[in-house]
Amino acid sequence: MPSKFENLAPAGFDVLLHCTSDRTTDRLTKYNCIAWAAGDVTAWWWPSNVSGYYWPPGLPRELPSRETVENFLNAFKTKGYDECQTGDHEVGFEKVVIFVNNLGKPTHAARSLPNGEWTSKLGDAEDIQHPTLESVGGRAYGKAVAFLKRTT
Repeated sequence: MPSKFENLAPAGFDVLLHCTSDRTTDRLTKYNCIAWAAGDVTAWWWPSNVSGYYWPPGLPRELPSRETVENFLNAFKTKGYDECQTGDHEVGFEKVVIFVNNLGKPTHAARSLPNGEWTSKLGDAEDIQHPTLESVGGRAYGKAVAFLKRTT
């Protein structure tokens, strides 16, 4: 497990052992955290013009280090999510959270599970289940700032 996730080990986590990836080394055939949160294990989601990235049709491509939270929110809205105030567990809803670094640039997304915990793909590492959003926050991903939900 990457050591850059300083809050993960103290919080506890489980590597998901199902039909998802162990490690992703080729973005042309694998997926990232944004895709995982959106329920897509076939594409590497990022709003870049570089070949090999997927972004929902009709949404703007953005320059590296100029990505906006608004564009990420709009990407999840194409999957039926609406903005909400918190990541607090709500029965009957699936939630997604977007993390940003200290410059306000999107870095990560996580998806809620029916039991109130969260699931993330850690960069090119494993897919995991973690108890809180703070578990993956910190140096690598920053903090959770934007929340969406949809009916399950």
